[in-house]
Amino acid sequence: MTYANYTEVSAIRYTDAELSAEGETFSPRGLWTPRINPNNPLYRTLLDPFDVEQYLYPRPPVDMGNWDIGSVTTPNVLRLPIKNPEGAYHIPKELSSLFPLIKRVANYEMNINPRHAETFCHITYDVSQVGNGEYHRFPGFHGDGFQGAKFGPHQNTKHKEKIAIEHSYILVTDPGTELCLQPFFVTHLDESKHSEFLEFDAQAEEVNIFLTIPGHMYIFDPYIVHRSPVIVTDSKWGKRRTFIRITYTFSELEHPKNTVNPMFEPYEYEDRIDIRENLAKFGFEVPFHLYGLLKK
Repeated sequence: MTYANYTEVSAIRYTDAELSAEGETFSPRGLWTPRINPNNPLYRTLLDPFDVEQYLYPRPPVDMGNWDIGSVTTPNVLRLPIKNPEGAYHIPKELSSLFPLIKRVANYEMNINPRHAETFCHITYDVSQVGNGEYHRFPGFHGDGFQGAKFGPHQNTKHKEKIAIEHSYILVTDPGTELCLQPFFVTHLDESKHSEFLEFDAQAEEVNIFLTIPGHMYIFDPYIVHRSPVIVTDSKWGKRRTFIRITYTFSELEHPKNTVNPMFEPYEYEDRIDIRENLAKFGFEVPFHLYGLLKK
């Protein structure tokens, strides 16, 4: 299934949640813990600047196993900031039922990321009743943290070059996230006018699509191409699905629809255009000769 219209990007569910300035503050202890799937390339590129060539080299996410999140009574939040560089974690009391999960992620992150202190951390928690034939999250193939034209030389932004990649800890309930494990040829695209995400859709082969295991926590980086599955159910009420994402970045996620954390100093972000809505489909065959290959 190809998602070929980005006019619906802004229709992704945004929920206003009013949180309090009371809550829990903690700093992870950084105690040693075994590294899961230690040979996964994700660890080796964790601190490297974003490089679109990495899409040529498919990798699975790091599967951290089944995480029982128990009874959660948290309101939906979108990209809620819970940590700034050189600071502790600040968790509003309304998210107290997620505190054990956040703390567990923070301790693992500190163990694998020597630059943990420099990162921003945001959390998204989204429980929604999704109708039959609808999508819970972003429906097309994409990579979380893709650094396009906003990052790089000759751009009128504060990012004059690509920066170290973001990565996220993601857990969803049934159905799992769809992954496409294959090379993607996108280095020939012009990031200021072509949509790499639409090219992912065009190149994805059904035989290469896998599902994450519901209830398992995974580490994703931008090079793991994935999408939200279409909900298929006989129930007229649709299906209830949970999505949790804890994201670490070296650049603040400055979106005006982020949920506000009152435990930090007041802040607001300017309105912005979603650049994906202004990018075009490449529309031609992949020039495989540029990659030293010929199509069979």
